[in-house]
Amino acid sequence: MAQLTKNRDISPIYGSEPEDEAVRDLSRARETAMKNLKNGKHQLKSMLLSKNINDKINDN
Repeated sequence: MAQLTKNRDISPIYGSEPEDEAVRDLSRARETAMKNLKNGKHQLKSMLLSKNINDKINDN
C-alpha cells in the first residue's frame, strides 16, 4: 500500500463531512416536499374538476 501511494498508482479518496451530508439531506428533503406539493395540487384540482368546481390554484 505504501509503495502504491509512493508511486502515485493510487489516489486518496474524499470522505464526505457531516456538513456535506446535511446539505445533501436537506436538498433531498426539499425535492421530496416539492414533488409532494405538486402531487397534492394535482389531486385537489382533479377532485374539484370531478365536482364541476372551478379552481384558482396556481401551479408555481
